[in-house]
Amino acid sequence: MDLVQVYIVRLQAPQAHRATCARLPRSGRITAIRQSPIRQLWSSSKKISLRESPLPCGSSRITACSLVAITMFSRFVFAFKNLPTNSSLDPIEYTFAVSQKLMLKSNACLKIGWLRSPMECLPVPRVPEGPDWTYEKLDGYRLEAVHSGGKTTLYSRRQNVLNGKFPYIAKSLDGLPNGTVIDGELVALSSDGRPNFNLLQNFRSAESHIIYYAFDVLVHKGHDLTQIPLAERRDILRSIIQPTEHVDLSVVADKTAAEMLAFVREHGLEGIVAKRADSVYQPGKRSGLWAKHRISLGQEFVVGGYVPSNLGLDSLVVGFYRGTDLIYASRVRAGFVPATRREVFERIKHLQTSRCPFVNLPEIAAGRWGQGLTAEKMEECVWLRPEAVARIDFLEWTDANHLRHTKFVVLRNDKEPRKVVRET
Repeated sequence: MDLVQVYIVRLQAPQAHRATCARLPRSGRITAIRQSPIRQLWSSSKKISLRESPLPCGSSRITACSLVAITMFSRFVFAFKNLPTNSSLDPIEYTFAVSQKLMLKSNACLKIGWLRSPMECLPVPRVPEGPDWTYEKLDGYRLEAVHSGGKTTLYSRRQNVLNGKFPYIAKSLDGLPNGTVIDGELVALSSDGRPNFNLLQNFRSAESHIIYYAFDVLVHKGHDLTQIPLAERRDILRSIIQPTEHVDLSVVADKTAAEMLAFVREHGLEGIVAKRADSVYQPGKRSGLWAKHRISLGQEFVVGGYVPSNLGLDSLVVGFYRGTDLIYASRVRAGFVPATRREVFERIKHLQTSRCPFVNLPEIAAGRWGQGLTAEKMEECVWLRPEAVARIDFLEWTDANHLRHTKFVVLRNDKEPRKVVRET
């Protein structure tokens, strides 16, 4: 019997079966779950309709149960692997509680069969050119909006629900057709009309500056649109988005690649997003059908440690992923004021661990620009689990894959650490 299936049965089982598992020693509980009478449990579950009824997701015929199973099982394994052996927490009840929370968060998605990661842009050294390419420019936080049951739920890139932070965005999207999922970017515009990440961090006082720019529709009235061309999806999107004070359509620039580059440089913007007009939507993939080219040298990095100070931290130790390996790139000290040092420290201190997460440390020498991290310098560092992401601006990359003249900009809680790679 498949553990994924059985674990979902366990989630939906009557209270009596949970009590039976709780009486077993830890080593016997997984076996007990595997041996659960699956048909009886399914028949006694109030959620039997989720398992039996395929949802309107086109030819894929995805069921809500299969989506829940995949998501729950990954969370189940994560919780088990990270639960300390000497912990007083019951692993079965702990993972049950964690997964129930995830199920509630994903309820709107389940109703229309959508539990997929957003499509990613492939970093490129040159802007793709040609008649099949279209260009956009946005600097903000990725946000998917799911409208189901007369309510709109906002999801970050990491599937956190953001309705509490941006209720006015959700309210502005309540006019969407039922069973609709749209993709877009949450942007804060400063007084000069330029995107400003710090305003997004101060969202409570910056409401008048924040706009959600929709650029794609993935599900419309329960129908999966991901396999039709982007140009057609944009036509549908224009028919359902009603611009308001806080919601608008992302503008597709009527310019060539060269003209777009000149515009971005003139206005001091971050870079360009290029998309093929005939591209399908590929959740979670960086296939190259969507690409991004940065003008300014700045990107997201994973925070793997810090150097402490009397204000909490003196500098961050950051890097990027190459495959499954986290590569050290730099220490970042500039860009902080006393208040942000304390704030960032409070947000990352719970991630402390005894193990250095960077595979290329220690380094033999500090190097010409002093960015190398030797064994001696590593003694000053406090290491963190690589779960936090920060936006860092810098002057250039060195030949040793280090950064020069770094500056901290902001922590990014909408970015998945494992997807942070070198972009330039």
